[in-house]
Amino acid sequence: TEKLLTINGFGEGTAGPIVEGIQKLWSEISATLALGFQLDRTPTAGSVTGTPIAGKTVVFTGTMAGGDRKGMEDQARKLGASVGSSVTGKTDFLICGANVGASKSEKAARLGVKVLSEDEYLAMLAAAA
Repeated sequence: TEKLLTINGFGEGTAGPIVEGIQKLWSEISATLALGFQLDRTPTAGSVTGTPIAGKTVVFTGTMAGGDRKGMEDQARKLGASVGSSVTGKTDFLICGANVGASKSEKAARLGVKVLSEDEYLAMLAAAA
């Protein structure tokens, strides 16, 4: 539990239940590992550097043309970003696909969050690669 508490985003309310859940499933987890499956560490915000979104908080909204939003969120995490579901004062980028509702865009503008279209976001990643 103590190690989980050192990870950004984990608090007392989530660390304990996660440890308890892993303990309850440990026989299934160890059996899966014994079959040759490998677990890869998911990068956390700040553990990856050198990408334009490393250490940043991003929020995706709307319908993404280049893939499903979950896939884009997973890619952002692998590039070292923290992915949020709502725009807050800690959000660095709001990435907008098609059919975006006004509330997130308006809140981003009010909070000074940089708003990027999906194409602008992908171009930013490609330029840094």
